[in-house]
Amino acid sequence: MLNVRKIVAPAPAAERRSVMPLEPLHYAPPAESPSARHNRIYTILLIVLAAFCGLGMISMIFTSRNPTIPAESRWVFQMMVGIYAVLVAGMVATLILRGTAPSAGRIATKALNIVLLIVFPFGTALGIYGLMKVDKDGRRPGHNHALQRTGRAERSL
Repeated sequence: MLNVRKIVAPAPAAERRSVMPLEPLHYAPPAESPSARHNRIYTILLIVLAAFCGLGMISMIFTSRNPTIPAESRWVFQMMVGIYAVLVAGMVATLILRGTAPSAGRIATKALNIVLLIVFPFGTALGIYGLMKVDKDGRRPGHNHALQRTGRAERSL
């Protein structure tokens, strides 16, 4: 016996149910807070500064090995390589802490910003920006919001 199947024509387009909506849905992405924007900008600038410090460190290593540099002057380049190595290590540690442990990252960021103030000119600019704008959530400094929520905060005039 032959197996005969009945061929059914597809339903007209008007009768088919569509899985896709007829009109595209336009959802706006959530607005980024100013604090989050400053944190993102700071992180990018810190990565760039760490890369430039790393390049400066490599340049000083090669300069200290230049045979035309007097032997009694090489210690200056080696000392600067050490200083840059400590700075780059601090920047990398701060970046890691900012990504993995935000509360420890805030402390490390503040400490790094204070140290960066002496790295003129770009470290100074980044240190000032970090101290003024980074890790701020719009709260007043020195104001205990946890006590205010419980109703035990004292008002000072």
